[in-house]
Amino acid sequence: YSIKKGSAALNRINEFILIKNEKENLIQNDIEAFNNEISFSKVNFSHDKQLILNNFSFSIKKGDKVAIVGESGCGKTTIIDLLLKFYTIDNGKIQIDSVNIENKDLSKLRSMFGIVSQDVFLFNDSIANNISLGKQYIDFEKVVDSSKKANAHKFISSLEDKYDTQIKNQGKNFSAGEKQRISIARAIYGDYPILIFDEATSSLDTKSTNHIQNIINNIGKEKTCIIISHKLRTVKNLDKIFVMSNGKIIAEGNHEFLINSCAKYQQLYKFDKYND
Repeated sequence: YSIKKGSAALNRINEFILIKNEKENLIQNDIEAFNNEISFSKVNFSHDKQLILNNFSFSIKKGDKVAIVGESGCGKTTIIDLLLKFYTIDNGKIQIDSVNIENKDLSKLRSMFGIVSQDVFLFNDSIANNISLGKQYIDFEKVVDSSKKANAHKFISSLEDKYDTQIKNQGKNFSAGEKQRISIARAIYGDYPILIFDEATSSLDTKSTNHIQNIINNIGKEKTCIIISHKLRTVKNLDKIFVMSNGKIIAEGNHEFLINSCAKYQQLYKFDKYND
């Protein structure tokens, strides 16, 4: 019985390898850098026979700090999943610098993105090694600089072993806000051209949320930031906010414009203040 199960699994693995090789043969011009624009053009995406994105279009310029907001289930995180090619769109086009991502090398595509998510994953290792994760050599000066930008250096320096402090099982020796700042320092250290904050403040208290907001506001002009959030107070200072509903962008603009013109945004903002 075990041999039968193993044989079936091996067949599926071989099928996957063949599919991967076929896709790799399609690769022509690999994405090496981000120079201009990310764009979604008339994208439709369904999952389990349910339409998630409906004729979805928007664009983000290099250096933009933008937010995507909307009620739960409207498709916010799906945008990121499609951009990273976790799923394939039904039709339409997703491009980076006018190059369709569907024909691009997966590892090179994903190496452009630093992701800070709601659920921070930290390894049982030193803080320095967690921040420099994935890099062959540790540049300690860069680790410290990244931590300063992530507003993490002060609390790390107060620890007995500082950057050599060992992180216990899933960071249980740190608060949610401290873990989140270590995660942000990791994203900054990686020098990714595009940073994604996917509900990064959803489980944080007001003080920690304000820390994260200041970090996003002060990240360098050359960095492009996409913030997925239902906490509108963390994004209201950004230049552009996209409001989503039922798989579409229904409005865009800054906070002042949207609070005076978009009923959905007004509703989201009122709910956010109520839960503050």
